[in-house]
Amino acid sequence: MNECILVGQPNAGKTLFALRFVEFLGMRSLDVTFMASDGMLSCKHYKVDQAIRELSGLERHKTRELQTIALQVPVGKSIRSMKLIDSCGLSEGIHPEAVIRKAMAQTLSVMRYAKVILHMIDVTLYVKRKQLADIDQQIAQYGQLKGGYAILANKMDLPNAKEGLNFLADSFPARPIIPVSALQKKGLKEVKALVSRYL
Repeated sequence: MNECILVGQPNAGKTLFALRFVEFLGMRSLDVTFMASDGMLSCKHYKVDQAIRELSGLERHKTRELQTIALQVPVGKSIRSMKLIDSCGLSEGIHPEAVIRKAMAQTLSVMRYAKVILHMIDVTLYVKRKQLADIDQQIAQYGQLKGGYAILANKMDLPNAKEGLNFLADSFPARPIIPVSALQKKGLKEVKALVSRYL
């Protein structure tokens, strides 16, 4: 089954976006498979609104293991299967918590074989800061080696987000950038169109 992974820094909005995407595809409930850093698998059934409450939040590194959702995506007149993988946020340097370090290593491992990499960036980070974070630069450099790669410029609902988006467009002129708002459910149609090309 084709795999699509959401990657990016902590608190970029990956989990909320993943759940909004599930909702956009018409699903009211979902099964999430959790893979701990030791390879142990567990599965839990959620209603979408329950998953949003329990799995997404403002705390840093809320996602501490890979969270996989099996999806059926309409592509033309057919239905294609894919796995959407939500990952631990990648940060610079060596994280003090072993569980986070292992989760980051898991994320990097899955990036190698994922068919599609969706690189979530919080545009508000780049409203005042006019230098790319090393981690975003490294993800983008790796992503361009793969066919299925796009930057999702998240939090476009916030003030001055356009300024951050313009900075990303100038910084990554050759890479596809899709403006999104996980909170306001914007950009989902465009992301589906991109993902569908690789299924």
